Amino acid sequence: MGEIIEVHALGDPTQTFALKYCRATDAETLDRFRREVRLMSEFVGNSKVVQILDFNLSHSPPYFVMPIYADGDLRTLSPGIQSDHGLQEQTMLAMADCIEELHNAGKHHRDIKPANFLRSPTGLVISDLGLGMDLLSRTGVTLTHQWGGTHGYIPPEFFLPDGFKNATPHSDIFMLGKAFYNLLSGLDPQFIDKTQIDRPIFYLVERCCQQDPADRYQSIPELKQAIVAAFDVLLGRLAPLGKAQTKYDSIVALLSQSQYKTEDIKSFVSLAENISPEELFSIVSSADKAFYYVLSQDQMKSELRRYLELYHQAVLSESFLSFSYAEYVADRMEVVFNNSTDPDIRARALELAIIHAQRMHRFAAMSTCSNMITKVQPDDPGEAAIIATIQKTKADFVKEIEAVSCKNRLIADAIVKLKVI
Repeated sequence: MGEIIEVHALGDPTQTFALKYCRATDAETLDRFRREVRLMSEFVGNSKVVQILDFNLSHSPPYFVMPIYADGDLRTLSPGIQSDHGLQEQTMLAMADCIEELHNAGKHHRDIKPANFLRSPTGLVISDLGLGMDLLSRTGVTLTHQWGGTHGYIPPEFFLPDGFKNATPHSDIFMLGKAFYNLLSGLDPQFIDKTQIDRPIFYLVERCCQQDPADRYQSIPELKQAIVAAFDVLLGRLAPLGKAQTKYDSIVALLSQSQYKTEDIKSFVSLAENISPEELFSIVSSADKAFYYVLSQDQMKSELRRYLELYHQAVLSESFLSFSYAEYVADRMEVVFNNSTDPDIRARALELAIIHAQRMHRFAAMSTCSNMITKVQPDDPGEAAIIATIQKTKADFVKEIEAVSCKNRLIADAIVKLKVI
């Protein structure tokens, strides 16, 4: 909506500035431009937000004046940043710092991308607040059916009714993840190719960009902790296996006293993403059921989903497991199945139990899986996901379950149908 030109101070042509004016003439865009200026004027003196030196909103067209950022925006760091882990960490933390300044002031951006971070002599500043708004505001120039942002960066909730108008800080975190990926890979962020960025960064970006906002990092400080942890691995500052083992040991110590800290569990799962499947197996191969019970609590749904996939790969990485380990897996997955309230998580726990029971040919594990299925209650909210799992795995031992032993009739019918396939 704006045009930027270079200007100089009257009487001193050596002093140059950037002047941005609103080139559109419709009332809505003019209101949006004026709102951008008002937002920027609240951050005068803030080193993380582009500075506004002068403005005139009653002029036609309205305009404001800001410094010229001669080093350009973050796109000027490409492609050098893609091979420099130190610069990557410094830049990603600086980007997060800029957005944190907005959030601390009760604002969010709604159009985060590398081009909107300008490089100043003192660090990065965030610019283009034209789509920004107060976190607590539900009024303004955005209509219910409208959405905005930049293709490839837009979070899915923006396409829902009121989604853009009622955006949350989680939307900014989604866009930050996309911006990280674009900056470090040089690729269009619409689709993320995990082979184009380092493994610890991929897991970080993947979490930022979860479809459900509840599964993303819940705050910028939490995201910054994850950035540091990822680069601890990439820069060799800490041995990731030792750090994960230490965190796990502290969890076990508390569990022995019937206590746990949610943040310890979340931190361990993040650390587990930075070690190999074999290393994870060395840590959790004999984890007590209590560990899986606390992981199954509602406040750790996102961590549990990620952990199940990591644990599955860890078990697959071991070539010489005894058949009895299938029973261990099934017992732990039964804890998840019985205690999680998330239908998809419960179904995945059942699926993993079935997969490893079949893989290791352990009848005791098969019996545990069968019990999980037969004990599902009528009208269980997860029955559809469980039926889909039964149909997907097509396990022979599941076909042998007596339908009359199932408490849920829809599941019984699914098993009957499975028998004739």
